[in-house]
Amino acid sequence: MVKKGQAALEFLITYGWAILIMGIVIAVAWQAGLFNIKGVEKEGWSGFWGVVPEDYVYLSNGRVDLVLRNDIDANITLINITMKNSRDEVHRSLCMPLVPGELTSSLSLGPHPNFELPVGSKFRVFITITYNDSRIPNRVFFSSGEIWGTVESA
Repeated sequence: MVKKGQAALEFLITYGWAILIMGIVIAVAWQAGLFNIKGVEKEGWSGFWGVVPEDYVYLSNGRVDLVLRNDIDANITLINITMKNSRDEVHRSLCMPLVPGELTSSLSLGPHPNFELPVGSKFRVFITITYNDSRIPNRVFFSSGEIWGTVESA
């Protein structure tokens, strides 16, 4: 009787750990989007540092509206924003001071004919943000990365 109990306990412990590890792997894969059956790509961004997109919308007429956040522990001044795709690029010059943690009002890039896309299609554009840091005068800094998502109606 003692041997049966020990075998059952060893069985439960061994397979219990294996099932727990498989559950964790499946949960991580689910969160990473590996089981995205519909093929819907969520809106997102990557690569930015310091000045990051808080919110954005890509409109079918080729205009992108951005709200940026200052994640630097210093006052900064936004100088320029550039948006690129495979066909063209759009620039917007600014002189906008931002304190740490502050959000910009909505900044528009475009509309531009080379950025026009049908409503509901996917987009991916590269954004470069040029700014000055108040702690280091006469030096220009860059925050760049990609944003992606679904095109909305203009």
